[in-house]
Amino acid sequence: MADEHGRDATASELTASLAALGQFVVSEQSLHESLQRVAELSVRVVYGADGAGVTWVVTGKPSTVTVAGDFVRRIDEIQYALDEGPCLQAFRTQQLVLIESLELEKRWPRFTAAALGHGLRGVVAVPLTAHGAQLGALNIYALQAWAFDEASAGTAALFGEQAAIVLANAEAFTRARTAAVNLREALTSRAVIDMAKGIVMAQRGCDPDEAFDHLRQLSQTQHRKLRDASDLVDEMSCGSREASSQPASELD
Repeated sequence: MADEHGRDATASELTASLAALGQFVVSEQSLHESLQRVAELSVRVVYGADGAGVTWVVTGKPSTVTVAGDFVRRIDEIQYALDEGPCLQAFRTQQLVLIESLELEKRWPRFTAAALGHGLRGVVAVPLTAHGAQLGALNIYALQAWAFDEASAGTAALFGEQAAIVLANAEAFTRARTAAVNLREALTSRAVIDMAKGIVMAQRGCDPDEAFDHLRQLSQTQHRKLRDASDLVDEMSCGSREASSQPASELD
């Protein structure tokens, strides 16, 4: 069990850590950096913690996206491989999981045996949920039995609530940024395709639909993506300056 001095220190760390989470400016940090900060802060906050990691579940597949502690990733991977353990239990049930002494745990015999072999003795797994979305779990590990108790679980839960909001915001920002990049690339590709269509129309005296069909045939026969048509534009521009007797089918 933790002593009172340790509890007081942890309470101070919790206040400071929650303040740090509140100051996150998501646009200035990548999702990975945000998650790394969450893992590091949780080790400082939960008294007795030796390591922590964030499990992110995307389309039903869990993965460890960041860790604080060299052994954490291995413990998480054991759970994913066996499809059992406190992390997955917390995510699936949306209930906090507290293990004070792993040697007494009976729910996941395969995970327990493997994790004990890697020195794990205590776990607090907190489901990460924000705005109704189930994101994953915050996994906090101890290498000593009885390092965690109900007070540790309460601290972890409070931290997990704040961390989930940060993670949800970070994920939303990352999705928005990715969408913006994709849109910009799509608009650029459309402009290039329109240029290529114009060249084909001028060379072949055809309408826009026929020009597009011609470009599509070129992309298929030359194994090029139509959206990456900038090289076709360059080649066709050069070809348009060559002798007009050159067959249009040879122009790229």
